[in-house]
Amino acid sequence: MRIDPNVPIPNSGTTERIADAPSTGAARSPRRAGATGDETEVAGASASISALATQLGNFPSVRQERVQALRQAVRSGNYHVDAAQVAQSMLGDLYGTGSRS
Repeated sequence: MRIDPNVPIPNSGTTERIADAPSTGAARSPRRAGATGDETEVAGASASISALATQLGNFPSVRQERVQALRQAVRSGNYHVDAAQVAQSMLGDLYGTGSRS
């Protein structure tokens, strides 16, 4: 088995080349993984995430009218589940052909 000194240690976020380690045993701060050039990619991804978060903020998190209607139907005993429709929706979601209402 060969160990590649350029592969970062999982979950540490840092990497240090074995050949560059001090031979005196003195502690040395490790270099940040990808300190050259990765900043641009991270900044681009960050901008995309921020834009998506802004768009998501424009949607209501809960459809209150729908929740109230369902709550009332359950309380009054008028809420009935169509098992075939539930199964069809589950399979559609599983295979990517379903739609949610």
